[in-house]
Formats: sequence, C-alpha cells, structure tokens
Amino acid sequence: EGDGALAPVEVASGAGAADEEEEPVVEEAVEETRDAKPCPMEAEEPAAAPLGSFFAPRKVQPSTAKAGGSPAKVASPVETKPASKKSSVAPGEPVPYAMLCEAFCKIEEITGRHEITNVMTELFEQILAHHPQDLEPILFLASNKVAPPHANVVLGIGESILIKAIVQTFGRTVKGVKDAYDEEGDLGLVAEKSRSTQRQLAFAAKPKPLLISQVLTSLRKIAEMEGSKSQDKKIQMIQRLLRDAKGPEARFLIRALQGKLRIGLAETTVLIALAHAVLKSPPPGLRTEDHPLPEDESPLESEVKLLAFAKANKLPHQEVLDLAVSLIKQAYAECSDHGMLAKAILQAPLYAIRKICHLVPGTPVSPMLAKPTKSVDEVLKRLSGQQLTVEYKYDGERMQLHRLADGSVRIFSRSQEDTTQRWPELADSQFWAGSVCQGLAT
Repeated sequence: EGDGALAPVEVASGAGAADEEEEPVVEEAVEETRDAKPCPMEAEEPAAAPLGSFFAPRKVQPSTAKAGGSPAKVASPVETKPASKKSSVAPGEPVPYAMLCEAFCKIEEITGRHEITNVMTELFEQILAHHPQDLEPILFLASNKVAPPHANVVLGIGESILIKAIVQTFGRTVKGVKDAYDEEGDLGLVAEKSRSTQRQLAFAAKPKPLLISQVLTSLRKIAEMEGSKSQDKKIQMIQRLLRDAKGPEARFLIRALQGKLRIGLAETTVLIALAHAVLKSPPPGLRTEDHPLPEDESPLESEVKLLAFAKANKLPHQEVLDLAVSLIKQAYAECSDHGMLAKAILQAPLYAIRKICHLVPGTPVSPMLAKPTKSVDEVLKRLSGQQLTVEYKYDGERMQLHRLADGSVRIFSRSQEDTTQRWPELADSQFWAGSVCQGLAT
C-alpha cells in the first residue's frame, strides 16, 4: 500500500491490514466527520495548570499548494523535534483522562494528517515514558472502542439515556437540554457547557481527576449492564463520570458513549503514531538480548532485521519509520486487539512483537478491503503494466471460519464480530466430519 503497509501473510483467508485513510470510499472507512466545533475551555478554572505541557498551542502553517498543482509539502514526522519530557504526570502515576482530551482538542483544530500524527506520537511517548500500563486503555479510547470487535461488546447508549444523565447531573430540564442540543448539534458540547456553568459550593470537596484506565473500565461496565433497571444503573454510572469531569472531558465522555469522537482521528493514524512513538522512545526495561533476530530470510523478517540495524545505528529516517509502521500494522491485523498489541509492545522490541501478535485460530484477522471503481477501464488504467488476478464477486456474506484444536468452530463477520450462533450448520461438528471437509487442518 502507499503508506508502507506490509503485504498480508499467506493465509487461506487472504487477510491483511486495511488502510482506511488511503481509501476513503470504502464502506467501513474509519475517518470521522469533522463537523465538531472548536474546543472552548472551562471558564471557571482559569488558574488550573494544563495537563500535558506538550500540548501548548502552536501555529499551523497554511498550505502553499498552487491551484491545480501538487499539494504543499508537509514536514515529515521524522523531521520534528523530539517530544519534551516535561509532564505534569510523574513517572509511575496513572495518566489522567484530561491528557487524552487535550490531545483530542488539539486534533479537532487541525486538518493535516501529519500534524495529527505528531500530536498522537507525542502523547504516546509521554505514556510510554511515565506510565506504560496505560497504553492499552489509551489505544482503545483513541480508536473509539472499548473492546476488540470479536468480543461483541456494545455500549448501547441512546440519546434519551444521555439526555437523562445530563439533566440529572447538572440540574437542567429535559426541554432545556433538547433545545441546546438542537442549537449545538452535539450532545457532548451541551454536556461541556452544562458542566462549565454549574455552580459549586466553595466548601464542597473537589472531585478527583478522571483517569484513563478508570474511564475505560466504566465504559466496559456500562456495556455489560443488562436486565431489569439496567437503564437506571447506566445513567448512575454516567452521572458519576460527568460529575468528575472537567473542561472538555464531559464533551468527549458523551461522544465516547455515542461512539462518535467527531475529530477526524482514524484508527490507521493511531497505529502510525504508535509505531513512531515506540521507535523513538521504546518502553523502559526492554532487553533486546532476550529477543534474538530471526534466522530465515522471508520479506517480513528482512524488514525486521533492517529495522533492528537502523535502531542499533541510530538512523531514524523516514524509511525506518515506514518499517516500524508496517510491523505495527501487520501485528494488529493478525491479532485485532489493542490490548494484545499494547502488551506485546511492553514485552518485546518492535522487531519481535509478531512473536506475540500472530495468527491464532479463534481470533479474527483484519480483512483487506477492496477499493470500488466505476468501470473496468479505470481498473486497467490504475493497474497498467502490473500483473493482476481477476475473480467474480458473488453476492453473499464474507466470513472467516476458524477451527480450533478441540474441534469447535468459530465464525466471524467482515467486521470481525463473532457470528457463530447465526450459522449453526457450519459450526456443527458433524459438518466438519463429513467428506466435504476431510483433510482440512485444525
């Protein structure tokens, strides 16, 4: 792919890392609508020191591209100065949710992919330096997820529940919240403004700062709630989060519950920034001698060796960054789990993470998505001079069938959701014992 993604490993499913940003016309593109308004900070607390000093506002240079010409050259992430090691978070202390929200605010005000990547790279460097254990929750929250897709975890929070939570938390009327929602077009902004105008008693105890790990845990608990009075329990937990929120935290909490961050941060950008951060600032305590380089000379392993050589000789050029991105994307494509990817990064150097994140029966693989075109001529023009394989596209549903060591079968959809119960015939052991499936490996 154009952004340096590796070719998929040779498996029967033909799966590999999908590049959402390079293919905006794909149905499952992750890039979000950039229709949110700029981030107004809370007016009642002007003296509060900002968390994460590396998010100080900086000027964004306007594009100098000429009409009809090539786009203006944007500075590569490798050309930027290394992130400042100053931070309001002391080493070993949990990372506050405010740090992620400030990054979101910064991203909301810019449009360039490289600038967005820089903001996330600096944030990941801070996390790796001060509290690496928070890498997993920040990866999930930055990707607008609470769990891997095959876990089938759904928040299921509708607007009516969020409006009730805002009404009960900030003492507003339902009509007032709905009118503000109609005016703003964003319940997150309504919650933020409601929080900033709420009066508090001078002698009241100040809420403790929200932590990134705390927010992810709360969202997962909300998703697990079901049965009688589950709606009331969800509202109560949302209220607790909103009461402790400050500034833009309320806005992004509501958006996280809606599943719409609305800042234009794609999952691919998150993975690219993660690779850059790990390459520039590896997690402390990694022992490279515990992870010898592979002996075979497959294309993937050759890139692994090149990356290790470049790191050893301190050559952080763009090609090395692209290699790091390829390894991260390939590892995530095979495990489809931000939690597993975070653990691998903390346990092994970049060139060895695929020893942990690799193909495993029972874990879906990210499908490589196609890019639709309008005509055959357009396809031939785009692939002119290249060898290609053409096949018929059948109507139906794409699925992955995984046969585990115990003989059981799990089935996953195109979006990697577990759909085994929808296909009892294919999951039946008698089907796999028949003549059609004889000789298939487990």
